[in-house]
Amino acid sequence: MPNGSAFLVALGASEGRGALLINPLLAPLEIANRIADANVGAVFTTAALAKGLPPDLTHVLLDDAPRSARVIAGGEHRDVDLGAHFGLTLEGDPDVPGSEEEAVIVYMPKTSGSRPAAVLTHRLLLHNARAAATATGMTTSDRMLSVLPFTDQSGLTLTLIAPLLAGAHVEPAEHLEPARIAQRLRSGEITLFAGIPETYLALLEELDRQG
Repeated sequence: MPNGSAFLVALGASEGRGALLINPLLAPLEIANRIADANVGAVFTTAALAKGLPPDLTHVLLDDAPRSARVIAGGEHRDVDLGAHFGLTLEGDPDVPGSEEEAVIVYMPKTSGSRPAAVLTHRLLLHNARAAATATGMTTSDRMLSVLPFTDQSGLTLTLIAPLLAGAHVEPAEHLEPARIAQRLRSGEITLFAGIPETYLALLEELDRQG
């Protein structure tokens, strides 16, 4: 499944809910159902991905970030100068335990009904990511090629948060290209890779084809 490298980030209208991560490859009706179920108040996305959103939903387009953003609400739009705001720093203590505050809402692909599979806290995400980084021996010299969607709990934890905590590089892959992946793994350009069983089967078939 392609990562898409971008996803919809929806914020709940009421306090106490995390951000809802939505796979933009879902059908518009499924996206609308999840947005309604999570009581979403606004969505942060890009113009291309906004086409799948309910037309009356407030959304913020980040195509021109970090310079500016466009807020669309009630059929009107307003441009916000992001350069006039204080910038964010991503540096911090990698060993903080994290709070019990809800961070993200994750739906599983085969979740029955419209209920979210899990509401994950900051503490849980950090704990799982550190465990993954330790188990795989991630270091600052590693480079992760991510083909798992970040809207999936495994993709989010194993192929995004864990390598970033370890100081590694993360490269999202928009398409699954077994021949290209095999070549980059062989050359050492990519040192970390994770996928679902079908991903590995495709890669093994390509390696077998190459002899």
